[in-house]
Amino acid sequence: MLSCGIIIVLSAFMVNYLWKETDSIEKSGFESPQKSKLEEEGSDSRTHVAPVNTVQLVFSNPNSWLLAIAAFSLYIVRTTILDWVVLILIEEKGQDTVAASSCIFWFEISGFIGGFVSSVLSDRVWLGNRIPILMYFSVGCVLTSVAFWMSSSTSYLANVGLLSLLGFFVYCPQTLIGVAATEIVDKTATGTILGLVGAFSGTGAVFAGVPVGWIREFYGWNSVYICIISFSTVMTVMFIIVHSSVFQQQKRRGD
Repeated sequence: MLSCGIIIVLSAFMVNYLWKETDSIEKSGFESPQKSKLEEEGSDSRTHVAPVNTVQLVFSNPNSWLLAIAAFSLYIVRTTILDWVVLILIEEKGQDTVAASSCIFWFEISGFIGGFVSSVLSDRVWLGNRIPILMYFSVGCVLTSVAFWMSSSTSYLANVGLLSLLGFFVYCPQTLIGVAATEIVDKTATGTILGLVGAFSGTGAVFAGVPVGWIREFYGWNSVYICIISFSTVMTVMFIIVHSSVFQQQKRRGD
């Protein structure tokens, strides 16, 4: 996953270089994509598009880095749960191997539902603004993580319920963070920002492996719970800051 993100970033640099050299899709040897009616109407008076340094456009935008940090935190949370929760359920929650493994199934099913529901809500309630729904669902992720840590129940249903809620909240940012990233920059920089977010996501997934294993080895399971809660909180704070920034930008445009 990390290698995929790095490849995308390097590809963005290469495309950016080629765009500088040719300054148009047609000169690069590709067919011009079809434009929507709105784009055709808006381009009547524009015959040439100036080259854009997409890397600079993305790297100079603070919100790009905030979403990248949020993606890093998200993948630590998600991958830590997928990698370690079965052992937590067996050693801490009194579940047998079959019951503990089945909890992952419900985590994923609820995640699918959460991702779909959040996507629909972002369109219908927030009219295509993804950041508010990311913010609210990440708060739910923090609260559910705390509840899972504090729960001492050995009930299968109680643990399935908490993990299902956790999956529901985790998979909203999993589904929408890439979409949100493409909406905070110009569309010419879509690939570049996806590469940046993807690289940070892959790094987070790597961190959830051996490093979290070391943390658990030296400090016990409580440290793993704290790790999940801490990075869920970091993710939430990043979304709150981006939401505030985007809101201020929209307000200035309105004025």
